[in-house]
Amino acid sequence: MAYRPDPDLEFLAECSSEDLNDLVYILTHDPKDDKKRLTESLTSNGKYKRYYPDHSKYWKAIAEEIQCYGGNSIVNLVRRKGVLYKEILCDVCDKMKVKYKKTDSTKIIEIALFEKVITKQISELSEDELKKIAKDLDIQVDNLPAGAIAPALVGGLHLLLSTSVPVAVIVNIVGATISREIVTSSIGALIGGTIGGRALGVVAGPIGWAISGGWLLADIASPATRVTIPAVLQIIYLRSLYEQRTQEV
Repeated sequence: MAYRPDPDLEFLAECSSEDLNDLVYILTHDPKDDKKRLTESLTSNGKYKRYYPDHSKYWKAIAEEIQCYGGNSIVNLVRRKGVLYKEILCDVCDKMKVKYKKTDSTKIIEIALFEKVITKQISELSEDELKKIAKDLDIQVDNLPAGAIAPALVGGLHLLLSTSVPVAVIVNIVGATISREIVTSSIGALIGGTIGGRALGVVAGPIGWAISGGWLLADIASPATRVTIPAVLQIIYLRSLYEQRTQEV
């Protein structure tokens, strides 16, 4: 089954191998126990075997794996191809009860999904963490009662996203704050204390937020969506990172 040309995934060709590290990891490993997924096929791909860990040289194989996870395996065999990214994105939004319109652009739908996840993540943070993030994002929460800080921060984030502040900027600021307490956090508890080097690298970002937010629980997500949810969140981050770099050139 080959990669299906997809304008929403073509930007992966411009990502560095370092950028793609976490995406490859979530496609091939379960971050809750750091074990290889039974359903993954990427590590059997000839280009993966030839070029790993130089992920940028086999980005189409990575994109193909995403497309295959996005479709029913039986349907994929009939189609001989996976599904396009926007369909996967919409499926993730449906599973996570995100409000969106299918006629919206991919980016608008991604922002709606990101807001849902970041709002949930913020609700799990301490008052000190909220104040640190607000300060770093220049969102005024001074003199607000404790119960009003999180709503004010969510409102500020919505405004920033609506004015085209890159998702990557927000992810990096929130992730930096969370990573200070990562070992004792709810994410660390969910992973069961088995955090390895690579797993530790992903839990403070979008992939970890999917875990700590409960989006990957068996009663909510199917085996496929336990891959596509964190993968889509990571793609949103990578697209923002790519666009940010492009604008700086």
